[in-house]
Amino acid sequence: MQRILFFLLLSTATFSAHAQSETQTLLGKGKVNSWGVMISPSLQTASIYGETALFTQMKAGVVLNGNWTVGAFSGVTPMELYPAGLQAQFARPTDFRLITGGGFVEYRVQPTKLLHLAFPLAVGGIINDMDDRDWNGGFDLDDDGEDYRLFVEPGVNLELNLHKYARLYAGLSYRFHGNSFYTEGLAVPATGDYLLVNAGLKFGIFDFKDIKRKKD
Repeated sequence: MQRILFFLLLSTATFSAHAQSETQTLLGKGKVNSWGVMISPSLQTASIYGETALFTQMKAGVVLNGNWTVGAFSGVTPMELYPAGLQAQFARPTDFRLITGGGFVEYRVQPTKLLHLAFPLAVGGIINDMDDRDWNGGFDLDDDGEDYRLFVEPGVNLELNLHKYARLYAGLSYRFHGNSFYTEGLAVPATGDYLLVNAGLKFGIFDFKDIKRKKD
C-alpha cells in the first residue's frame, strides 16, 4: 500500500513539474552554463522490522546548470534496531545496524522560486550488520552476521530557499532492494523494501557566478 501511495504522489508531482517547465536535458544544448557545489546533512526515518529506524545521511555534489545535482552520499542508523518480533529467532538478544553509501542525481524544477520541487534518485549499497548482546548488557564486538545488497531509491521533495547559500527540504522516497550479493556469518533477516520520510538542509555555492556578480 505504501508503494502505491508513493508512486501516486510521485506521478502527481512529476505531472505538476512538467506543467510548470519545458523539457530540459542535463547539459542543456550540450554545454555547462553554470556550476556550483553543495553539501546536505539530512535525516531519514522508516519502519523496518516493525520498528522505527532513523538514518543520518550526508550528501555532497556538484550543481550543474542550476537544475541538476550529481554527487555521492553515505548514511547510517546511529541507534541499533532491536526488533522484538525477531528475537525468538536467535539464541541471544540481537540488534541490527544499517549502513548505506552510493551516488545520486537530482533534478530541481524552477530552483529560483521560493518553493520548488526536487526529484532525487539514489543508487547504492546497504550493509545490514547483525550483532548479539552478551548477557551482561554489553555488546559483542564480533560481527555475527552481515548482508550486502544494492538498492535504488527514487524520491520527491519540496524545497524552500532560505538564503542564497542555504535551502531546507522535506519529502518522501522509496527504497527498492536487490537480492543479497554477499553474506557473512549467520543469516540476516531481509528488511524488505520500505518508504522513507526525509528532511534536511543544503548548504553551498549553487552557482559560482553569484560570487563573481557580488565582486563586480
